[in-house]
Amino acid sequence: MGVVPLVILLAQAVAAAFGYTLDLSSYGDKALAVINALFALLAFLGITADPTTHGLSDSKRALTYSKPKRED
Repeated sequence: MGVVPLVILLAQAVAAAFGYTLDLSSYGDKALAVINALFALLAFLGITADPTTHGLSDSKRALTYSKPKRED
């Protein structure tokens, strides 16, 4: 989600270097709203990546139990 404002800022900087003025703030807000909705849909469907494993699947250990290990 942080990429969208970065791309918009880069586009504005490049345009300013060539003497153009771009006001893309409304497009950035709309793009972020779409990305937020997409992530919400993916989370609702259970299609989110586990950052503790390589790739998009669960680890072999995680596939062997029915509930997470409780850490005391």
